Amino acid sequence: MEQHSHCRPPQSGKTTLLRDVAKVASDGWKAKQIPPSKVAIVDERSEIAASFEGVPQFDIGERTDVLDRCPKAEGMMMLVRSMSPDLIIVDEIGSDTDKVAIKEAIRAGVSILCTAHAKTFENLYDRDIFVRGLFDGVIMLDNDKRGTYYSGKEIHRALDWSARRSHIDDRRRV
Repeated sequence: MEQHSHCRPPQSGKTTLLRDVAKVASDGWKAKQIPPSKVAIVDERSEIAASFEGVPQFDIGERTDVLDRCPKAEGMMMLVRSMSPDLIIVDEIGSDTDKVAIKEAIRAGVSILCTAHAKTFENLYDRDIFVRGLFDGVIMLDNDKRGTYYSGKEIHRALDWSARRSHIDDRRRV
């Protein structure tokens, strides 16, 4: 199972992409030979499913469960323990507790799709979001809402370069 994150600043289409992936993963797509899966969304701010009185207002698929207004880390752990999802979707990760919950879900065999605010790989590094080995890949969305996929190896190379460059810059400032 692969774990992916997609990153970009606010208003660049990250949440819309999560919704679309939830629907396709949940309902399946016969033409592309994608079987239906059990999907779970932790929707801390009601942005992904936009639930009203417990009913998602967006079409997020028939096999999608939503934990609305639930903290991300707590919701991921509840889902792993009680719902046996194939895929958990969360929006805007960033805290240490989010990362711990993602690691636990992965160890339980659950795939993760999440977003993070970041314009560059350096932003991911500075925010300590892309922990080595946590994600198999990242999709960076551009201003036109087009995505470019980067494998984990490509990200690690970029982050290693950022760390070296940052260290060199720090030495120059002294």
